[in-house]
Amino acid sequence: MIRSAALVVVAIGAALAPLPAPIVERVYSTRVYVALQSLLTALSNVVPIALFDVLFFGVLAVWIGLAVADVRRRGWVRASGSIGVRTLTWSAALYLVFLATWGLNYRRVPL
Repeated sequence: MIRSAALVVVAIGAALAPLPAPIVERVYSTRVYVALQSLLTALSNVVPIALFDVLFFGVLAVWIGLAVADVRRRGWVRASGSIGVRTLTWSAALYLVFLATWGLNYRRVPL
């Protein structure tokens, strides 16, 4: 539970207090993104379908499966808390993955 809360706080902080554009440009755009982009491009060229689609539907299927299991085990009322925490935690994690793989490009120094 503490890890979930910490992850959500970090994601909110990343959204509300973005890194300064010069730091994004110097660290992310010229180093991190270059390495990450080449790795992800090589990986995506191996498969004939969009990896994001696989990720999206995979996460959705697992989320639904866990929600159904929670409801069956504990009922709607008691399961709603864990489903809500899971939703917030996973959303925060996916947002941070988005920032790391593409989102920080929106915070670069304008061309």
